[in-house]
Amino acid sequence: MADDLTEMPSGTKIMAHKIQYRGETYDLHIAEITPDGKLLLFPFDTEIHSAAFINGTIELIFSDGIWYYKPGLSSVSNTRNVL
Repeated sequence: MADDLTEMPSGTKIMAHKIQYRGETYDLHIAEITPDGKLLLFPFDTEIHSAAFINGTIELIFSDGIWYYKPGLSSVSNTRNVL
């Protein structure tokens, strides 16, 4: 995979200002990879133990059975607000 991708093993929790996934942008959401490798996306409403914070925008990518995130992307027009 490309050098700018970071693997997200099971148990990973990341909060970002914006998370892009499947053409949608989620403002102030948390992405969590469950023990069985599924993605959970939910809005931030309280601090979550062990969630890393990324300042900016990330894109979530699933490739060959592995979750990755790619930081530093510009936002797209399809935005889901937390409010």
